[in-house]
Parts: sequence; structure tokens; C-alpha cells
Amino acid sequence: MEVQEILECLTMDCNKYQRKTVDEAIKHRKEIIPSLIGILKDVLENPNKFIDDQTLIGYDYALILLGHFKEKSAHELILKLFSLPDDMPHRLYGAIVTENLPVLLLNTCDGNFDGIKKLVLNEEADEYCRSSALRAIAYGVANDTISREEVLKFYKNILENRKPEQPNILFNSLAVCACDLYPEELIELLKICYEEGYIMPLYIRFESIEKALKEGKEKCLKKLKNNLEFDSPEDIHKAISWRECFSDSEIEDDKYKESKIDISPFFPTTSNKSADSKKKKNKRKMSKASKRKNRKKK
Repeated sequence: MEVQEILECLTMDCNKYQRKTVDEAIKHRKEIIPSLIGILKDVLENPNKFIDDQTLIGYDYALILLGHFKEKSAHELILKLFSLPDDMPHRLYGAIVTENLPVLLLNTCDGNFDGIKKLVLNEEADEYCRSSALRAIAYGVANDTISREEVLKFYKNILENRKPEQPNILFNSLAVCACDLYPEELIELLKICYEEGYIMPLYIRFESIEKALKEGKEKCLKKLKNNLEFDSPEDIHKAISWRECFSDSEIEDDKYKESKIDISPFFPTTSNKSADSKKKKNKRKMSKASKRKNRKKK
């Protein structure tokens, strides 16, 4: 297939996952990257156009492919897309916000976490996008692109500068990430945040953090590496085919069906479909969420 044909197939109004076309895009990686970048620029320039027209699905493929290619020229665009106001990131990309974004940010940052840190600290950005940015930084420790000490120092600054009006989603996620990194240096601050109501025990119990301390740093970091590997499948099909817009797709191999990732019940239902459709999908995801929750259970 030629690049133009690949792009046409990826942007077709089709609820079936374009597996063969994705394989072709990978084969033409060098030639197709500028066009994929162009798609993201189009989304950023007029996000409402893509939100309102559900037939324009190529931007999902473009985002995941660029992340798979570890294309650093896409990093700034990705940061801007997931810094869009209100619920725009969710309406555009659905559960990618909570499932794929940490690895997308990590893969494209080229070892520079400054932009990701800015997203975390951006109080105008969606709190789930900020939480995914926190996870991306933790994953940087797992793949040795940023030091654990630097990350914990950054986390500590957030905890120390907490404000009464701040939402607790970010602090819940920070507690999980700190736990994964071995939270010895932050234990007292985390305890205070629990007492002040910034962190919900329903999300992660303080006993889980204490358990991580007992398990030791090596075991915690090993679990973090395992989580990164799970969330970074070498097979790109596993990173795309689970998407809501492909819910009716006929994946050729059963292993791709089994690889669908279920979002946590703590994350919002993130689709620009109708309300009834969202409710149905949320029920399905909630019923299967224990699989993912148990994998990351502390």
C-alpha cells in the first residue's frame, strides 16, 4: 500500500479495527510520520470538529502510531492536546487519557520530562491527564530515563504545596505512583495527606503504602517495571484494538481480544458517544475492572 492509501484507510468511518492497515503504516514508518503529525496538528487547530464528527477516527491511529514510533517531534503536540480545557481530551480520545497516555508521553519525551512536569502542575488541565503525566514520570524511573530521587523530589513539592481547594484525583494518583517507587522519603507527608482528606483510602489504603515499605525498594521497582512492560506492549495492535470505537471489530486473533485493557472504576467513562452508550460501556468496564485492579494491587 502507498502512504496515501494507508491514510485513507485509517480515516475511514469504520468500526472495525484496521489491523492490516496499521501493519502497512509501520512498514512505511519514515514516509508516514509527517502525515500523522499533520493529523494531530489538525485536531489541535480545531478539536471541536473532531469531537462533533465521529467519522473522523484517524487521529486515534495517528496518536498511537506516533507513540509506538517513539517520535519525539510529536511530544509537544501530545502535551498540548491533553492540556486542552474542560473535558476535551476525554471527548477526543476517550480512555486513551487513562490507559495509553502515560506511555505515549514517556515514549515521545526523548528523556526530557520538563513538558510532562508542566502538565502535572497545570491546574487548568484535566486532572486525569495530569494524573497520567504523573504516571509517565514514574515510568521514567522504570526505564532509567529519570532518577527516582528527582521524581520523589518533584512529588514532594506537590504534596508540600497542596491547596485546600485542589481535587484529590491528582493526590490519589501521586500516592499510587509514590508507592510504586518505594515511598520511604514521602511517608510522613503522605500520612498527613490521608489525615487531611487529600488521598482517598478507597483508591489506595495507607496500609498498602506501609506494605510497600516492608517489601523494600527493589521489589517495588521491580513491580513498577512489570507494570510498564504490561502497559507498553511491543505489539501495537494491543495498544489500539481495545478502543471503544472498535467495540464491534472482528479481531482476527483471539489473543488480541484477550489483551483488551479495562479502565479502573475510578476513572471516568470517556467517550463522545451518546449517554446511553456510555452507561452500557461503563457497566461492562466496571464488571471487568477487577482484572486490572488486581494486577496493580499493592
